[in-house]
Amino acid sequence: VKQPPRPRECVMTRPSTKGLWMGLVSPHIPEEELKNAVRAFMKNQAAAYPICKLQVLCTHYSKAHIFLEEEMPLSVVKQLNRVPLRVGGASTSVCFDDFYGSPFQKCPKTIAGFCRGQNLRFTQPCWCKHEPRKTEHAMYSLKPLPLDGAKGDEIVSKFMASAHHFYTGLPRVTAIRAIQNHVLQQCHNDYREYLRNKHGEEPVCQELYHGTNNNILDVLYTHGLQPPSDMEPSDACPVSGRKGLCTSLCTNSCKHCTRKHEWNRCHMYGLGIYLADMAAKSNRYVSQPNDGKLRMVVCSVLGKSYQVEGYLKGGSCMHDVVDVRAVTDEDMDEMIETCQPCRAPRASLGAMIVGSDGEKWGRVVSDEDSCWRLSSGRVAKKCNEGMRWFWSAESEISAEAIETAPEKSDLLFIKGLGDRCRPGSSVINSECIAFHPHQCLPMYEIEYTLD
Repeated sequence: VKQPPRPRECVMTRPSTKGLWMGLVSPHIPEEELKNAVRAFMKNQAAAYPICKLQVLCTHYSKAHIFLEEEMPLSVVKQLNRVPLRVGGASTSVCFDDFYGSPFQKCPKTIAGFCRGQNLRFTQPCWCKHEPRKTEHAMYSLKPLPLDGAKGDEIVSKFMASAHHFYTGLPRVTAIRAIQNHVLQQCHNDYREYLRNKHGEEPVCQELYHGTNNNILDVLYTHGLQPPSDMEPSDACPVSGRKGLCTSLCTNSCKHCTRKHEWNRCHMYGLGIYLADMAAKSNRYVSQPNDGKLRMVVCSVLGKSYQVEGYLKGGSCMHDVVDVRAVTDEDMDEMIETCQPCRAPRASLGAMIVGSDGEKWGRVVSDEDSCWRLSSGRVAKKCNEGMRWFWSAESEISAEAIETAPEKSDLLFIKGLGDRCRPGSSVINSECIAFHPHQCLPMYEIEYTLD
């Protein structure tokens, strides 16, 4: 049995908290047994502070996140550290600490150079001391690619595959630029190594589109795609103000951006980075064009996905989700009305086509008389059906790229429901949502107009 290390010291300094971190415990103890032990411990030692949510996570060791209905004073937290936890037929010493961290404490929740709570003030903030981000002095350059070159033609073909679904006009690509940032590339590589250690295998990698406010692309190309904060941008803020943003770019230390960002038919599935395999989908998020020219980003995206297939039980119920790993199966049951998996379309828009050698060609995004236009940019000539290609019932993403539990996942994959979509509670076309800036490396910028 793998024994946990000696408990760390509780360093809480804030007067009270509504969230506790508890650890570490042997990973061999079953999750439900550990949950029952924690509930019994809290009932015996702190009955005045009922648990409203309990989450157990296990990597090399097990730990628990305990969220309370009432603020627990510092003195009570200190007292919990003096009592052993009874679990697995034995008593073991564990540490109880403030889940939200304490000023001057070195952040223990940083993952691959980033702490998700650093730009959160109201949902799941982190008040620890954070190191300067690795990209603080990074610089980027944009290298033009010829549209008629091999890579340029590949990017344009895939981008134009969903051209007829751009709801504001027909797109025309005017330029493609490779985004070069060596520091950000290394951060992406470090995140890849983190996932390799986490899953024990080479991480899944996808190329996806990202559409956003074009006024902040320089920030994205310097520091990476940023998961949104839970704060409104203040007009007085020199960093986030007057850019047409709905969430602040700042950390929770900003003196200007102090109002909570409220749901306004936005961030439907959480405060994350929204990505798609169809350019037409990401175009809906592009705003603040310059001289009528819009810019979209092609990204390298790492990680396994937790698939959501169903309907939101309320328009805003997932708005405050800040990380897929902070969500439990119970949370998903409360937020999502699951639907029966639909049969894959057999010969129409949305259907999957595979080659005669089993290679996945892509989903059908438009019917062009003599051929099917695919999401990958390829075309499948109708006259070659049954010879060079076949219809398939395969999922959009492979089984190897799917995780069955949200807290073990790296991305949210929101399954598009096509004609089963209910406006406001589901989406027609699928999308992915990431929550770490180094998970998504901006690779190419596509500049286009809409005619």
